[in-house]
Order: sequence, then C-alpha cells, then structure tokens
Amino acid sequence: MDDTHHIIYKKHSIDYDLTYYKYCLGRQLLDLGDLNDWLKFRIENGLIPKEECTPEFMLWSVKYINSFCLPAFLEILPEEEIPDSVKIAAVQKDNHGDLLGLLKHPSDAVINAALETAGQAIIHISKPTNKQKLLALSNSIETPDLITKIEKPTIQMQKIHVMGYFDGIKYIKKPCEAVKIAAVKAHGVPVLKNIKHPSENVLLTAIAHTFPVTDIRFFTRYIPHPNQKILCAIKHQINLTKQFIKNLETEKEKNSPEHDENNIDFFCDKCYSITPCATIQIMESHLSEQDKKNALNQLQEKHIIDIFPFPDLLQSKSK
Repeated sequence: MDDTHHIIYKKHSIDYDLTYYKYCLGRQLLDLGDLNDWLKFRIENGLIPKEECTPEFMLWSVKYINSFCLPAFLEILPEEEIPDSVKIAAVQKDNHGDLLGLLKHPSDAVINAALETAGQAIIHISKPTNKQKLLALSNSIETPDLITKIEKPTIQMQKIHVMGYFDGIKYIKKPCEAVKIAAVKAHGVPVLKNIKHPSENVLLTAIAHTFPVTDIRFFTRYIPHPNQKILCAIKHQINLTKQFIKNLETEKEKNSPEHDENNIDFFCDKCYSITPCATIQIMESHLSEQDKKNALNQLQEKHIIDIFPFPDLLQSKSK
C-alpha cells in the first residue's frame, strides 16, 4: 500500500521553504491554486477519465504542462487513438529522445519530429532509412558515440558526426582522409589528439582552421615535432591572425561613435568637459541635430578663444 501523504492547499502557496521541507519528508505538496500542478497530478496518477482525453486537452497538456504527459495518455488510450499532433508536440519537447521508444507504431512525421529534436532517438527505430540516419546525426545532443549505433554509416554520415562532436572521431574505426579533414576543419588543431597518424594535408588543414591563436606553443602542443613546411604554415597562420585582429581593432576604432567627428555625441563629449551647463542647454533644446552640432562647435571655438586670445598664434603653433 502506498503510504504517500498528499498535503493539499486550496490557495496558491508561496512558502517555498515549506514545500521543500514536505518534499524532503517524502510527501507531495498539491497546490490547488495552480491549475497546472493540479492537472499534472491527475494525469500522472491516472485520474483523468477517458472521456476527458480529447485531442485538444491532450495537446494542451503536452505543450503547457509536461511532454511526459504522453506516457500517461498511452495508459488511458490506445496508441492509434492519440493524434499525431499530440505525439509530435511531445517529442518536440523531449531533448533526451526517450518518448519515441514508447511508441510501437510511430508515423514518419512523428519519427522525423523526434529526430529533429534529439537525434539520439534513432536508437528506438529498428530499421531507420538513410535519410533518418542523416537527420539523427545532424541533430543529436550530447551523444558523441551515436555513430556506433548506426549500422554501416556512410562517409557523409561520418563527416556530419565528427563536425558536430569534438570527440566524435574517436568512435570511428579507421576514419578515412575525408573524415579527418572534416574533423580538423570543424575543430582545428586540438582535435588532432583524437587522430592517429595524421597526414601532412590533415595537419595543414588543421592549422589553417585554427583561429584566433597567436602563440606558437598552442600549435606545437598538438603538433610536437613540426617539419619545416608545417612550421612555416603555423607562422603564416599566426601572422594572418595578428593582421586580422589589427584590422578589426582599427575598423572598430574608426566606427566608434566617440571617434566619429560627424557624430553629435562626439561634439557633446568634447564640449561637456569644457562647459557642461551650456552643453546641456544646447542638447535639450529643440534645435535640429545639425544646428546642435553647429552650436556646440561655436561653443567650443568660443571657449578656445576665451582661454587663448591669440587665434593666429594658436593656429601656427598647431602647425
């Protein structure tokens, strides 16, 4: 006999400490003020009559309460009486890929929805098609060994898998050159630790796809004894990276509002440090943006003349 005690509150409880305390004692807290909690309790404990399991009710429950309402509905109704829309909504919320295993005769639409959400659900399909295998490998979650569950994976399938997982290539026996190239293109030189006896072409590809790294020691950590050609490739990649970073910083500085002399914020910042009150008055006025720029510019020029009354000398000094 189940000796679980259910503590029922008629009003919505906000005493989370009490809730946690009751949970630790092995008892469940039912909050009748929360419709979702009450429905979830009824569904999970088989208290929903068959007549109440309409397609609309099941779809709403799966979407807004819990995707694992589906197993409860499968206890109440035969699988064929549950619409595909309910099954699809459930598997689309299942990132573990377990719900597909509860269905004995899922349609292609349900299978595809499950594989698009969590590709590892393919383990619940007895004879998947090549299209389903590709779909699964493209959308798997935290399963770098999934390739071992695929019977006779093609080169394309292997490439998709190693591109998705840093450790994916470890689970492929004797990967071909094309698969190794796909792995290093996706992950750079660090993935070389998972590749035995990489060719020179694989090494060069890995170097060209490692970014942004400017320390040669990072490369030699994974390529401990580079020959002259590999060493030159590493130095070339480092130089490309440094130049790219330099160009990026120059472009960022060039496009920065504080360095744009046509930007009103540039005028405002310069004048505010000189005459803050006058600057605020101009910025809060109803003048157009161009008129504000002109006024700020005049304000700055006036201040320069006030503190340095010999403009000609100032001009010659700046030259």
